Formats: sequence, structure tokens, C-alpha cells
Amino acid sequence: MSSIFRFGGLVLLILLEGTSGPVLAAEPLSSNLLDIYRKAIEEDPQLMKGKATREVNEELQNQAMAQAWLPKVDLSANITGNLQNINLKDPQAIGVGGQDEFISDGYDITLTQPVFHYDRLIALDQAGQRVEQSEMELNAIHQDLVLRVAERYFGLLSALDNLRYSQAQKDSLARQREQMQQRFKYGEIAIIDVSEAEAGYDRAVADEIEAQQQLNDAQAALREITGEYYDRLSALAQDIPLIKPEPLNEKNWTDQALVQNPRIIAASIASRIASNEINRLDSEHLPSLDLKANNGWMETGGQFGNADIFYNSIGLEMNMSLYEGGQVTSRSREAVHRHEEALATLKQEQRSAERQSRDAFYGVVTGVSRVQALRKTLKSQELSLKEIESGIQVGSRTALDLVVATRDWYRAQRDYAKARYDYLLNTLRLKRSAGILEYDDLAKINTFMTGSASAVQP
Repeated sequence: MSSIFRFGGLVLLILLEGTSGPVLAAEPLSSNLLDIYRKAIEEDPQLMKGKATREVNEELQNQAMAQAWLPKVDLSANITGNLQNINLKDPQAIGVGGQDEFISDGYDITLTQPVFHYDRLIALDQAGQRVEQSEMELNAIHQDLVLRVAERYFGLLSALDNLRYSQAQKDSLARQREQMQQRFKYGEIAIIDVSEAEAGYDRAVADEIEAQQQLNDAQAALREITGEYYDRLSALAQDIPLIKPEPLNEKNWTDQALVQNPRIIAASIASRIASNEINRLDSEHLPSLDLKANNGWMETGGQFGNADIFYNSIGLEMNMSLYEGGQVTSRSREAVHRHEEALATLKQEQRSAERQSRDAFYGVVTGVSRVQALRKTLKSQELSLKEIESGIQVGSRTALDLVVATRDWYRAQRDYAKARYDYLLNTLRLKRSAGILEYDDLAKINTFMTGSASAVQP
């Protein structure tokens, strides 16, 4: 029976070292965390969208500046054919009656220089705030991308671990089933032992199918942010530094999140923009003042003969909206409600950041203990499996005991690997919630990766 354990261990060792299989591209892609991050910087759609949004707001700021302070010049020209039929009813009237045909044409250049538009000044201030808001949102997207790269990288490694352990477990249980069938054939064990071994093997087959689907999903998730499928990924070292948060105080982290989290800052700016929108719409009732200058020429004809007219003018023009059917008042009420909506969004972001910070903090703290405990569990499970194996030889243990112990052994390995991934991810989540997650944090974790790569396609 010792051959069963040795066979299962050999299969697991081979799988963990990285078996080759069908590749997804002509040249295998072998990458670590930083390789994936650099590719995501180029290909991630969310980051592309964030950059485009910032550029849009920068252009809107330029437009608001033009409306508030810069002059506007318009040119118009015309040419018109005229047909006049003149009937003089008063014989003493000056002029000649009859029909007259002539062409009139001309041009007009108008320069309009804004002097005072209070609503446009508010709009200019809002445009600057929107640029600031988009910068904060882009900052948040950058930090989210660092975390998403790590989550999907370790998610793929975890799915790969799960599939490999499932395959190793299936192979080990298949070997046990064959052994049980042979022993039953020679009358050494009862049929119930064979049934238990077959049931364990069937369950392992089902686990492998589910694990394969999880691996496919994890591959697609990584491709979503990089645009690539990867054949090999660097694996995480067995032993990694386990460091608790500094400071080791949950309130310090949540307070920092409320001050520095870029999504909270962006939501706060959005609430100020919404508040200013109320003032902007209310200011539309105020008079506006423009400096206008005209230069033009027109040529015309008619019963008084042809004439060329050149003209220049300059002056101040005041406009004031008196009534628009209640439209301005309605828009002001709409702005009030949108401000309330923005304040609710701000409160939601604050509470979400507090929760995420708290969860990540305790995730790191408990993660340290969990990784250490599972490391010990692995050793205990290994000794237990050997003890059961020996017990079967002397008849003190059953095949069911061995099936359960084998499954527990592989489950412990999965749990240990996942605990290490979760610990590292929670360290990143804690910094992300506090608004201080950087590229260097990902680079530090990348130093924990081994030189050997894990095959993504087992």
C-alpha cells in the first residue's frame, strides 16, 4: 500500500513542477506579475476609458475658458436677387413707379467679447473641478489595476493549483481503486471497500471537471485586462514573509482611507460640482454683458439707384432672461436633486472604503495566522495519511479512511496555497482602500515569485 502513497506523491510532484501540454500560441508566453502589469497598462479597457475621460474633461475646460473669456468672431455674407413692382398711388409722390430688378450683396464681421457672464464663470470653475475629479478617478483606476492584476494572476495560479491537485487526487484514488479491486479479487477485503474506493474516484473525476472549468474562467479573466492568453506563469514561493499591518490599528487605516481614498476624493469633488450647478442655473436670471464690434459692407439698388454702404460699429450689449416658461426654475430644482444624489454617492463611497479597509486589515492579520496554521496542518495531514496507509496493511483502517485522508491531504495543500494568495491580496487591498497602493507594492510581491514557471495548460 505504500506504493499508493508514493505514486500519488510522485504524480503531485511532477504536476507541481509544471507539466507541458497543448499551448495557446506558437511562442509560449512565460510571465511574472510585473510582466502582466506592464501588458495591462497597455491593454486594460478600464484604464483606457479613464484616460479618455480625463482628456475629454480637459477639452471641456478649454471650451469653458473660451466661452467665459475669449472673443468670438463671426462672418456672414449674402447675395440676393430682388424684383420690385412699384405702383405710385399719389401722383405727387417722389420716385418712379414700375418694375425694377437688382442684385444686393454684402458681408458682415461681428466680434463679440464677453464682459460679464456669471453663469459662464461658474461653468469654468466646474470644468476645472471635473478635470481634478477625472484625475482622482484615473488614480483610483491605476490602483485598482494593480490589485486586479494581482487578483487575476493569483486567481489563475489558484485555479491551476486546484486542477493539479484534483488530477493528482484522481490519479492517486485510481491507483487505490485498482489495488482494492485486486485485493477483493483475492478475497482479502470486502466488496464495501471496493465500493468506497470507486465512489472516491468518481468524486475525484467530477472535481477535476469542475476545476478545469474554473481554470478556463481564470484564463479568460486575465485575458480581459491584458488581451493575451498565457502559457506559463511564475509560481509563488512556498515560504513568503508574513508581516502584519503597520500600524497595527484598524482605526488608523480606516481614518486614512476616508482622507486619501481617491474614489472618496472624486465623489467629494462631484458633490461640489453639483452644488455649483445650482448656483450656475440660478445665475441665468442675471444680466449678461458683451462688447460687440461690427464691420461690414453691402451693395444694393432700387428706384433710388445703386448704393455701396460701408459701416463700422462698437458698443455694449446687455441681455437678460425674463421668463422661459418655468424652464430655468425646473432646471434649478433638478440641480438640487442631483446634488442630493452626489452627496448620497459620497456617503456610499465613504462607507464602502471603511468596510473594505476593515475587511482587508483583519484579512491580513488573520491571514498571517492562517498561513502558519495551514503550514502545520500540511505536516499533520501527511503523517496521518502515512499512519492510515500502515493501518490498512494490518487491518486497523479501512479503504474509506484512506479515501477521506487522501482527499483531506490534497484539500490541505489547496487551502495552504490559497491562504498565501489571500494574505498577499489583502495586503494590497488594505493599501488600495487607504489610497496608497503603488507599483512598488506589486514589485515587492513579485520578488516572492520563484524562477520556475507553472504551466497554465496542464
